[in-house]
Amino acid sequence: MAREQETFADHNLEVEEIVSFGSAGDVVRGISTGGLDVGLGGLAAPVNAYIQGAPINILGISLGVNPIEFFARADSGIESIQDAAGAQIAVNGEGDSPEAAAIQSISRADGVSIDDVEFVYAGGLGECLTTVKQGGADLTWIIPPLSLIQLDEGDLKRVWRVREHAEWIPPQVITAGTTTIEERPDVLGRIISALMDGAEYARNNLEETASVWAAAAEWPEPLALQTLRNLDLERHWDPTPRQQYFTNTGETMIKQGLVDEQPPWQDIINQTPLPANKQADWL
Repeated sequence: MAREQETFADHNLEVEEIVSFGSAGDVVRGISTGGLDVGLGGLAAPVNAYIQGAPINILGISLGVNPIEFFARADSGIESIQDAAGAQIAVNGEGDSPEAAAIQSISRADGVSIDDVEFVYAGGLGECLTTVKQGGADLTWIIPPLSLIQLDEGDLKRVWRVREHAEWIPPQVITAGTTTIEERPDVLGRIISALMDGAEYARNNLEETASVWAAAAEWPEPLALQTLRNLDLERHWDPTPRQQYFTNTGETMIKQGLVDEQPPWQDIINQTPLPANKQADWL
C-alpha cells in the first residue's frame, strides 16, 4: 500500500524492486552480499548470520503478530493443542520459524509439553501440507489466506493459532547491512517511515487494501478482505523492538539448539534508523 499510495515518493525514495524469497536465510544472504538494502524476514536467520560474523543488524519488528496456524487432517482425532501430545509436526527445516512457533505455543499451553511432540522436517509449506495429507505427519503449519482456502476445501481443520498461546513471537523483523546503517541511516529511516505510513493507510482502508493485495497476489478480493479483518492490525506493523519478542525468541533458539544462551541483543539490534518514538529503552 505504501507503494500504491506513492508514500515512498513522499519520503523522497524510489523503490526499484520488491523481491520475494523462499526463506529468511535468502533475505540475509541478499543483504550480506550487498544486493538488498532492507529485508523483511524471520528473526532466527539474521541472528545466526550475525553470530557467524555477517555484517548485518536488526532494526526492529516488521510483523508483530504471528499469523501461523497449525492444522490437522479433517478426519483426525486432534481437536486442540493438548491433542498434539504424541503427534508428529511437519515443519520446513530445523531451526525455522514454523518450528519456533510450534515450540513457543506448545511450551506455553497447559496439558502438553514440547517433549511430547516430534518434528518432521519436510521442506517448504507445500511439502508440509502434502506430508500431513498423505499421513506422514499429524500436524503442520499454515498461514492465512491459505488457511482459509484449506478450510474451504475441507481436507484439513484448524487446531490452534500460535497467537492464542504465544503472544510475543514476531514472524518478521527489519534487517539491513551494518555498512548501510552506518553510512545511510537517514535513508533507512525514511524507508521505515514510509512503510509505517503505508501500514497506517492500510489499517484505515481495508477494502481498498484488500483490492490492491488481491490483484498483486492473485487472490479473490473477498478472501483478501476476510484475511485482513482477522488480523490484529494495531500490532501488525509496529517496528518498536520490544524486549519480549527477543528474549522469548532467544529462549526458543536455545531449545532448538541454535544458541547456548541469549544472543547479544544490544549488539545485534541497531535501532538508530527508527523514529525516536518507536525506539525501545531496554537496549
